[in-house]
Amino acid sequence: MGYGLTDVKTREYRIADGRINRNSKLFNGYDLEIGDYISYLESKFDKSNFDTYSLDLSILSSKDTKENNRKYSMREGLFWNGEYGMKNVLVLKPICCDDWYRYDDSIDYVEETYKWSSDKDAQSNHVRVLKYGLYPWSGTFMNAKEGERVREGIDFIHAKRPNLRPFYNVDELAQKLGFENEADADLNLVPLVPYEIRSLAEYGNLFTNDEVWRQLRPMIYTYWS
Repeated sequence: MGYGLTDVKTREYRIADGRINRNSKLFNGYDLEIGDYISYLESKFDKSNFDTYSLDLSILSSKDTKENNRKYSMREGLFWNGEYGMKNVLVLKPICCDDWYRYDDSIDYVEETYKWSSDKDAQSNHVRVLKYGLYPWSGTFMNAKEGERVREGIDFIHAKRPNLRPFYNVDELAQKLGFENEADADLNLVPLVPYEIRSLAEYGNLFTNDEVWRQLRPMIYTYWS
């Protein structure tokens, strides 16, 4: 699970997308050290601004993590497999969310083998973009145009429900949240991209401009390699 893109452009088995730096060090996490990433986060962390709170920094540098020798790996921050995976899918995962990734799991193997209606679909690669954020960021939203958090975004989602819509002026509510109207909010009110995802992308110099992270969406990705 993570936040990613499903429209990555490729040429054969290589990324050929102007938004993505193919030389990013995240593509080879074996060369990265957790300690260096912690130092990077510490240099960016602003204790006076809760919006820059980093769950990665809090967990990776905690006394509990060190005393219990919990293993976190920079290899589990970026997922893109141009040969065996879906070439158009790239996913970022917060380093501290170790339970967002698993492999060689017996239950997964059986489920992915037998859940499909035809044998040709068994063990197939697939991705599902999610409507809301992933816990602990579920229910948080942003304006995709600027990347700014929309703190009452969940109110708009609730107001759109058929049983509640008669009690709201949805256009007016959208305007209060910084959108032009309901249609604009429908298009640009999206799940918040966590600070942890943004920080990881910045640390790895993954994107070629600061607008790309706003295109990331929560998703669950399954591939066989």
